[in-house]
Amino acid sequence: MSRTFKGRTEDADSVFLSAEFWKPGVKIAGRVCRAFESENGPCYVLDLLNPVELGGESVDRISVGNLTGFRMALQAAGLQCLLVGDNVHLACTGVKPTTKGSPRPNFEIEVTRDNADTRSRPPKRPQHLAHGMRRAAVRDVNALLPRAGFCAGEAGVGVPRSHT
Repeated sequence: MSRTFKGRTEDADSVFLSAEFWKPGVKIAGRVCRAFESENGPCYVLDLLNPVELGGESVDRISVGNLTGFRMALQAAGLQCLLVGDNVHLACTGVKPTTKGSPRPNFEIEVTRDNADTRSRPPKRPQHLAHGMRRAAVRDVNALLPRAGFCAGEAGVGVPRSHT
């Protein structure tokens, strides 16, 4: 059975909150609905809880992530990235001059991630299944090695039969 997928750029588009937007005390809160790569690294699209005013327009979906201060705050929180579904509270705590000529907004970030969310770690294999598969593999190898006086054992192939 085949499936068809369709999408439009306009449906994924969102406005970046540039360094000029951020002033001390400016805060946003929202939920990550999408992540993507840019030439400056990973970026995230947030559906905002309260719209922000940009260029005379009310905007309820924005992109963040391309600012050094944002990445630093994320790392200070112990995270390397955000995940789709994360709830994010972001506040500008100040603006610091840099040697590059453009000031760096500094941030405080708080990320709430559902405890049941397993996307940030690989799924665990049930222990009884892993143990059973290992035993079956050992039996299969052991069937090939009896003439040589060796078996696979738990330590690996080539264990003398007297040690298993």
